[in-house]
Amino acid sequence: MSGRVVGLVLVLLAGVLMVVWSPPSAIIDVPPSQKEAGDGSGVSKTSDIPEFYDVAPEDIPSGTPGFVIKTEKIEPGPGEKAYEGIDLYRVMYHSTTITGDDIPVTALYAQPSGEAPEAGFPLIGYAHGTTGAARQCATSLTPYDDKTPAGSQFTRKIQPLVEQGWAVVATDYQGMGPKVTPMYLLGDAEGRNILDSIRAVQGWRDNLDHSRTALYGHSQGGQAVLFASEIQAEYAPDVYINGVTSLAPALIPAWPAAMKALVEDPGGTNRTYFVMTFLGTWVENYPWLSQEEVFSEKGIKDLPKVGELCSDQLRNYFQDRGIIADYVNIPFAKDALRAIDLNTAGNRPLNHPLLLVQGMEDVVVINQATPEYFSILCQQGDVNAKLELYPQDDHGSVVINARDSVDEWIEARFEREPVPDNCPNKWGG
Repeated sequence: MSGRVVGLVLVLLAGVLMVVWSPPSAIIDVPPSQKEAGDGSGVSKTSDIPEFYDVAPEDIPSGTPGFVIKTEKIEPGPGEKAYEGIDLYRVMYHSTTITGDDIPVTALYAQPSGEAPEAGFPLIGYAHGTTGAARQCATSLTPYDDKTPAGSQFTRKIQPLVEQGWAVVATDYQGMGPKVTPMYLLGDAEGRNILDSIRAVQGWRDNLDHSRTALYGHSQGGQAVLFASEIQAEYAPDVYINGVTSLAPALIPAWPAAMKALVEDPGGTNRTYFVMTFLGTWVENYPWLSQEEVFSEKGIKDLPKVGELCSDQLRNYFQDRGIIADYVNIPFAKDALRAIDLNTAGNRPLNHPLLLVQGMEDVVVINQATPEYFSILCQQGDVNAKLELYPQDDHGSVVINARDSVDEWIEARFEREPVPDNCPNKWGG
């Protein structure tokens, strides 16, 4: 395990058992807005999968990562209302798996209606939070229906960004939409999908300002944009990124004792579906990781639900069926810990300015992991990072209360203003 991760995993252990420390930071003391349970809150149905997503491998034109396969404009369905001043499209493009295999991935593209500014629209590479890992959980499926995962994401997260005058491309991630191997919290795969979605729309649309591109992610997406920043210089050096905003990132503990404390926590059943989903999809992406070494008999029996349900439905299924330890083998297998370490952000330096945001009443992710990750970044000495902690906000409400600060930070990066940095203990080496 890398030295950069040691501090993170130690605080995760402390965070599961007791809050013991967090570094100095910008504490934003604001009243909490309406509490929202998270990305999937309010989702009561999933969608049929349109023909757009059904594509046979032999029908996919060859192309490099980011090359567009096809697009279509999304129109409201029966009983659905269009969003005034916003145009929506589906985009299918080439991306790659963690082993470099070519796959089709889809994304939602949203832009303000009408003519773009002379230089083009700034672009947000948006990484969505947890909606599930199944095909029918994709963000680009039904953005006009707020009772679906796609609509819930759009109205809460994407629409406010477009209303700033920015275009947004929101990858669905590998396995959501087109029928390929699913994944969840698979950091390098998420990062590739994000970067390739940016390549795709920048190659497809002629009204985008390629010098103004930022990444935005919450929860699962908060982890995803960190990995996108880590791999960008090597994987997509042609993609220019002004800055990265990560809200309540899903940081996974990579230390055996921390994971054991997490999965045996009797109050942690709201996280069961997260663990089932990331471990369940990892066994499909890592040939050296098997179901039998990761899951108990109960876990193997219920694992198919990960491929059937989305958002609230998936969370509710696992909520009252036992603690996480009922589903996974304890102690964790060596290969499972190896996979967790590979998907823990912080093993590599970031390549871009960062705004890191966390609500300290968050019980969906481990809230103490975020300030500790920030501390690790500061110790690297070569990143401009700002941490904002919202003491009264939870996983959903922090998105609302941080919105003005996030928008202002992104706009400042587009304008090349000096990057704010509140690292308390930065040093080189």
